[in-house]
Amino acid sequence: MGELLGIRQDSISKLEKRTDLLLSTLRGYLNAMGGELELVVKFSDRPPVIITGLAELDDEDYET
Repeated sequence: MGELLGIRQDSISKLEKRTDLLLSTLRGYLNAMGGELELVVKFSDRPPVIITGLAELDDEDYET
């Protein structure tokens, strides 16, 4: 997995033990495994809602 993500194995272990992480980090991890991140909100009184429109941030999004 570390090779797929371009990071060391100890970084993978830290990532897997985290209780809180960025969606972009999770998305990258899952994409490297061949998966795709999909967020679904489940309510007790209505049908599930799939969250869409969460774009990935590019480096230029951080420029001021």
